[in-house]
Amino acid sequence: MADWYVNPDATGAGNGTSESDAYTTLQAAETAKNADITGTESVVFLCSATGDTDDTTMCVFAGWTTDATHTITIKANTGRAHDGIFGNAANAYKLAVTDADSLDTRENYVTIDGIQVKLIFSSSDTFEDCIKVGTLDAGNAIIISNCVLVQEEGGGTVKYKGIEINDGDAVVDIFNCIVYGGSRRGIDIAAGATADIYNCTVTGYSSVDGIRAQTDVVATCKNCVSYNNLDDFDTIDTIDFCADDDNDGTNNVSPVGGDWANEFTTPGTVFTVKDTSANIYLGGLDQNSDAKIPAADIVGTTRPAGANPVSIGAFEFVAAAGVTIPIMIHHYKQAGGL
Repeated sequence: MADWYVNPDATGAGNGTSESDAYTTLQAAETAKNADITGTESVVFLCSATGDTDDTTMCVFAGWTTDATHTITIKANTGRAHDGIFGNAANAYKLAVTDADSLDTRENYVTIDGIQVKLIFSSSDTFEDCIKVGTLDAGNAIIISNCVLVQEEGGGTVKYKGIEINDGDAVVDIFNCIVYGGSRRGIDIAAGATADIYNCTVTGYSSVDGIRAQTDVVATCKNCVSYNNLDDFDTIDTIDFCADDDNDGTNNVSPVGGDWANEFTTPGTVFTVKDTSANIYLGGLDQNSDAKIPAADIVGTTRPAGANPVSIGAFEFVAAAGVTIPIMIHHYKQAGGL
């Protein structure tokens, strides 16, 4: 496996061999390393921002040749992770692009993990995305995990999306992501694709949908929160143990007192579980029931294992030191207690 570094604050050789000699944009790294990697090794781009400078250059991954064992990964560098709050953690990489798709991948085996992406409006009233996936072959696997995706709209546009899967061949896993700030759609899955969406938090898409699947999509949403959208879940095949405003799916969870301020620290921007009284706390499905439920949350906190239910949304709640919260609280909540 070959590791290459991306750091907008790097001042060294610019050849990607270390954090100090890193490429200063993800696009520069993609251009330099673009190749047929099927006969060599997987490529990993380790991203950071040691001076907290944004990467403002849109990035397109296209023209590579990959396969199931020779893949592309874009991820946060070790020790440079975000904290689940956009722009809050020092040294964490941020891709912040104006009036264009921020990250557009057209390759078959790509993982995007633990980065922050922002789409900023200036003047373009066209459809743009934080992350766009398209132009795939029938054999592919796309993973988008542990990301914070924000859209800053203005000027009357209602066309920005968080994640758009724009290819009917796509096979996509999306988990532990936070998507907010736009008005069009948080997650949009193209006709014919297959998408499993687990433990994501999506909010604020008042013009259209939080999570939408087009026709003939095999779409599954479990342990997700989708709220304050015009339609929280639109034409999703399976919705289970999710929290929303519309009582969608099976085993639906509603906020305490009908108020999302009882579920999140700050419902619009800080999506940590407020406390153990929140209905999303341990309100989800357990890992024994579905092996795709992530073992850790968006910042790496271990979720309850085995038959123990996990929390709904991108974050797991950590009780204060010395406090023991029985897992059985979940069963009382499901029975209408607490």
